[in-house]
Amino acid sequence: MLRFFVIFVLARSVMSFDYCTISAQNTMCKYKPTSYGTACMRTIKLNFTAADKTLIVSIHNQLRRRVAKGLETRGSPGPQPAAANMREITWDDEIAVMAQTHAQQCVFTHDADRNVARFKVGQNLAIQFSTREMKTVNWTSMIQNWYNEVAAMRQSYITSFPSSPVGVIGHYTQMVWATTFKIGCGIVSYYDTKFQPRYPYKLFYVCNYAVAGNYLSSPVYKSGTAATACPAPTVPKDGLCA
Repeated sequence: MLRFFVIFVLARSVMSFDYCTISAQNTMCKYKPTSYGTACMRTIKLNFTAADKTLIVSIHNQLRRRVAKGLETRGSPGPQPAAANMREITWDDEIAVMAQTHAQQCVFTHDADRNVARFKVGQNLAIQFSTREMKTVNWTSMIQNWYNEVAAMRQSYITSFPSSPVGVIGHYTQMVWATTFKIGCGIVSYYDTKFQPRYPYKLFYVCNYAVAGNYLSSPVYKSGTAATACPAPTVPKDGLCA
């Protein structure tokens, strides 16, 4: 009972801010976090637990730490340079409600505006589809799939994020963007015959990141020994800046 009360309180606190002052296209201006979009059919409410949050944060920090310490051998070519200024990520309820609200539109595309008053927000999406109803969530697999884009990562992209990279890298670079330090995710299970009609049952994963990454011509991170260029007031913590 407490879980549902907490979710309700979070949704109400988010709704108390007028997101339309950010943009008329902002997800929280256009939609209510307590309802589903017109594209949604046969939706299944999936409980988003504290364990899910811990898992998502933990996997992200494990992978960020792997890169920061110079342990990632893959790339085009590899290995990936170590990172001197990569922040530790923590959970953020506001951008999580935003992610869940977007997921509940049941349309596999990025939302037009997911920014909040505190900062710009980036986003990674993933979808699973099946011939049968799906109730089992696999955050580990989805996050790892985003990270595996490291195989196409060129070292030159670290210093300047490209407009036309060779290969798909955007999910990976958002995951390891040095200044990103918050994450919030959402998920929905629904039925849809418009996208991949042979597999109508969908699981739609949304993760929002703050501050946003993937800015053209900007560095993904600063190359160097792990946690030797931590921005104030952060301090080194096992290869990351916390």
